[in-house]
Amino acid sequence: MASERESGLGDASRSVPGSDAASHDSETELRASLAELNLVQQKLETALDEVRRERLRRQQAEAELRDRTSRYALIAEGAIGGIWDWDIPQGTVYYSPGWKTLRGLTNDEVGDSQDEWSSRIHPADTPRVMAAVQAHFEGQSPIFEEEYRIICKNGSYKWILDRGIAGRDADGTVVRMAGSESDITERKRAEEAQRRLAQRLCSVRDEERSRISRAIHDELGQLLTALKMELSVVEDRTAVRSRVECFRSMIELVDSGIDTVRRIASDLHPSILDDLGLKSAVEWQVSEFTRRSGIDSTTRLEEFSLDRARATTVCRVLQEALVNVYRHAGASRLWVDLTCREGTLRLSIRDDGSGIEKSPDGATQQPGLGLMSMRERAVTFDGQIDVQSAPNEGTTILLTLPLRQQDEESGEDRPEIDDYGRDIFASPVPEP
Repeated sequence: MASERESGLGDASRSVPGSDAASHDSETELRASLAELNLVQQKLETALDEVRRERLRRQQAEAELRDRTSRYALIAEGAIGGIWDWDIPQGTVYYSPGWKTLRGLTNDEVGDSQDEWSSRIHPADTPRVMAAVQAHFEGQSPIFEEEYRIICKNGSYKWILDRGIAGRDADGTVVRMAGSESDITERKRAEEAQRRLAQRLCSVRDEERSRISRAIHDELGQLLTALKMELSVVEDRTAVRSRVECFRSMIELVDSGIDTVRRIASDLHPSILDDLGLKSAVEWQVSEFTRRSGIDSTTRLEEFSLDRARATTVCRVLQEALVNVYRHAGASRLWVDLTCREGTLRLSIRDDGSGIEKSPDGATQQPGLGLMSMRERAVTFDGQIDVQSAPNEGTTILLTLPLRQQDEESGEDRPEIDDYGRDIFASPVPEP
């Protein structure tokens, strides 16, 4: 049927004058329109494909942004220190939960202004911190990094380490700054304790040198002067005293001088630890303490092998503990135990004195220099010092020192330098 119609149309067109040309033009136009429509359709399909790809890219970007935002929120939530993000054009700052916790604050107690940070800086540190921020803004430092004090909700101060970096636009203008904080209060306390301990060491060295100087000047000087006077008497034939009496007096002076020299030499470098061992050295030190202080003492000491460096540490800790008992405890009894179990040395010094007072808030007061010295010595050999005390119930100081490293070390003991500049066996109690 279609072929018949086409044949009929062909016959009709041939029967009409000029119909062939008109039909050919119409067919050409139609084909051109169809081609143009096909091109438009292809462009539309290409555009739709691009839209679909763009939508997919946007969905992926949004998913990635949500993932990054969630990750950032988790980091900010779980960070031990504080995180802050300063939007400078808007004048707002994001403070993480850790930032608020560091200051003892809750979420509803902190806004989003820059003043929430700056107003909580110690007044003495504020100018320095602000100058550091400005220097970083001006490109004088690659990062902002400062240690300063902040005031907490309860009125106390903490030391923090604050680090941040600025973000700039195409013109180099700072538009954003973000960073983090960490609490370094304990480190600062340790540094201060080290500084005070170093000052004490210098002071004790000077005092000990003065003591030795006085002993040499006063005692030996007087003995030598007296000996010279006796020699002058011997030389004087007209003197009333006999030479025998003078010689006896000189012998007594020489004996006294020898005793003084031996005592000073023993103060500078004792031999009891090398000759008799740790047990005998502890017994001697406790007995000397009892003789000079009048405080009754009981010892329970075990015999075991110990290198000199660790033995010196034990004796020094014992001496510092005895100093504390004599000066502060007001005790009438003292118990000293020295044992070794399962590769760990334990030295216990217990008294029945007044104990260690606590601050009004119930916290233990900061340790004194003597206790810090003991802990420094214990840490040298991976040991530790524990203190148990209560008001009017006495105090127990316990040194625990692992000995397993003795066999592992190459035989080169740690330096046996007396960093106090005095004999470890010099009695902490002066002669009555």
